[in-house]
Amino acid sequence: MRARAGAIGAFAQTCDVTDRAAVERAFDAVLARFGRVDVLVNNAGYSKPTRLMEIGDAEWRAMFAVHVDGTFIATQTALRAMIPARYGRIVNLSSVSALRGGGTFRRFALLRRQSGDPRLHQSDGA
Repeated sequence: MRARAGAIGAFAQTCDVTDRAAVERAFDAVLARFGRVDVLVNNAGYSKPTRLMEIGDAEWRAMFAVHVDGTFIATQTALRAMIPARYGRIVNLSSVSALRGGGTFRRFALLRRQSGDPRLHQSDGA
C-alpha cells in the first residue's frame, strides 16, 4: 500500500482507529510530511460472518469501536487540522450490507444504521 501511494505522491498511514493516540500519531505523520490534511477517508471495518444471536458482547463492542468510535476519533482528529486551514474533505465509506443486511450480515446492517451512517457527518462542514 505504501509503495503504491508513494508512486503517485500520496502517503498511506495505517493505525488502530479505536486507539486515539495511534490516530493522532498517524495524523502527526501526515502533517509532518505534507503540512496539512486535505482528505480523510473513513474506511476501517471489522466484521465476522456470525449470526446476530451468536454475537457476544465483546465482539459487538469491538465492531462498534471500529465502525462508530473509530469514525468519530478519526473525524475529530482530522477536523483539528482542517478547520484552521478552512479546507478539508471527509469521506465515510460503508457497505451495501448497511442497507440490506441478511443472514450473517444482519448485525452489520444494525450496527451501521445505529451509527447514523451513511450521512454521519453531513453537517460537520470543515
